[in-house]
Amino acid sequence: MPSLRLLTVNARTARLDHDALARRISATMPDVVCLHGAPSLLRWRSVSAALARRSGLVVIGGGRTGGGNLLLGNLGVDENAVAEVTFDGHRGPRPPGAALAGLARLGSPFVLVGARMSGDGPAQRRQLDQIEKRMVELDPAGPPAVICVDGAGPGVAVALQDGRFSAVPGVFVDARITVGATREGVVELTLP
Repeated sequence: MPSLRLLTVNARTARLDHDALARRISATMPDVVCLHGAPSLLRWRSVSAALARRSGLVVIGGGRTGGGNLLLGNLGVDENAVAEVTFDGHRGPRPPGAALAGLARLGSPFVLVGARMSGDGPAQRRQLDQIEKRMVELDPAGPPAVICVDGAGPGVAVALQDGRFSAVPGVFVDARITVGATREGVVELTLP
């Protein structure tokens, strides 16, 4: 059963200091990263790629087209499919949304989701429905999922715990995945 080191971090806490953010990511040696508040304005693709490179990782997917959620991984994680969704009913330069990726670590498949939600309870429930629908489209086999959410209200947090549990605040892990220690913001997971 392969292990997986997950780091979830909000780029806004680094106050747009991409060098400090890259050092923080690199120091924790994660297998996968879910970065909320990722670069999403001018030249966001090249800025995201440079951030990944300085962190010793590669871009899996996301960014502006994934609601400001960027998924990064090391070369020990295989990418099978990537999807992005912008939630309905939002306009502006930074609409909420999600980045999803069907991945595998040492042959064990899993889905990684980074999402930024907004609005009231019913709006967030509709956003969760969009994520779950896209997860099924991404991989109908239904591998275990790790969902990292920024901005989830209490109602949707309860819905996210259906078949999952909260490993740390904002990270909901499929019950088939074993959660180990949390050190330096990294959650140690064991895939089935």
